[in-house]
Amino acid sequence: PSSVPLSISVNNNDFSSVPDGFRYFTPPAASSSLPASGPTTGSTLITVSGYGLSPPGQNGIPQHGIPQYECRLGGVAVPATLAGSGDALLCRTPNMAAASSGSAPNLAATTGTVPLQLTINGQLFTPSAQLSFLLRAPPNVTRVSPGGGPIAGGTQLTLRGFGLSSAVEQPLCRFAPPTNSTFSTPAAALTVAASLTVAASAPHPPQPDTLLCEAPPYSSLPPGPTTLEVSLNGQQF
Repeated sequence: PSSVPLSISVNNNDFSSVPDGFRYFTPPAASSSLPASGPTTGSTLITVSGYGLSPPGQNGIPQHGIPQYECRLGGVAVPATLAGSGDALLCRTPNMAAASSGSAPNLAATTGTVPLQLTINGQLFTPSAQLSFLLRAPPNVTRVSPGGGPIAGGTQLTLRGFGLSSAVEQPLCRFAPPTNSTFSTPAAALTVAASLTVAASAPHPPQPDTLLCEAPPYSSLPPGPTTLEVSLNGQQF
């Protein structure tokens, strides 16, 4: 990579030099994302790893207009920031339902695997076949059983619903105060691991999937009323 002088003219006779010139850089590449899936409603904070993401300017000083980081999912671009030691970008997924064409959002039309691309100059993106991201409809829990257990904890909870088996990376159950509760604080939540049981294929009617998690001791729960929440990617509940 190197910089070259750049001048502009409006009469093909008198030229003015552009400060710092123009810099060529090795095209960046994306290798992985964490998490690799999220709901179509967006707001998943993803870490996209790769190389060539932090091109220095001349003498180590970033050049004007570079970098301009963005992620693009399924053709929808969002801002990104450089993370760590310069080998990853952070970006939040857009609301694909709202970004889809048409006046009414269509969740079903926006689910599935889409290209995940990066740019460091706001214009040229990594190849669409290099990395992908799986968009899924938000999970829908319809039943939890049993409805109670001893205060010592240890009760195995069975959560049944739909959309629980799509792109499960890190299934979790979280016991947390309701968002409108006076006890709702970032620290007032208890998260436990969950496991997935997929129902046998039965298209008519579709059978619910099952998540299993163990109820913690009552004494470890946050004070006040508590809700039971589910995450499939270890991040969004």
